[in-house]
Amino acid sequence: MDKNELLLEISGLLDKKFDVFETRIEDKFNVRFDELEQKIDSVEARLSHKIDTVESRLDKKIDDTASVLNKKIDDTASVLNKKIDDQVSKLEEQIRYGDIILENEVVPRIKNLEECYTSTYKRYRDGILKLDSIEANLQIHASVIQSHSVRLDTLEERI
Repeated sequence: MDKNELLLEISGLLDKKFDVFETRIEDKFNVRFDELEQKIDSVEARLSHKIDTVESRLDKKIDDTASVLNKKIDDTASVLNKKIDDQVSKLEEQIRYGDIILENEVVPRIKNLEECYTSTYKRYRDGILKLDSIEANLQIHASVIQSHSVRLDTLEERI
């Protein structure tokens, strides 16, 4: 056998060995790949279960927190409503007190002032009318006195 034939023979033997080796590697790879897929599926299932558990716990926590917050909001609203009701009640009481003071003290005093000013106005009005009448009478008297003075002067001169 010459060198080339020998090389071809060695190459064929190596190809067979490599084919066997490649088949074994391929088989091992497929087995390992299948095992890996199973492990990944198992991990994925566990993660999915864990995620569902965490979501469930978070939902419960969120619901509990929302419940607590709603209760606090309701309590705060109740306290504020009571304070507002108390303030409104105090304001209503103060308004009633103010109405009573207006009715019992201020209105009677205003009526008294009105009566005083009205009677004073009537007196002044009547006084002004009397003054006008007295003035008219004085003018008449003055003219009569003047006329009598003139007559007396003429009579005196004649005498």
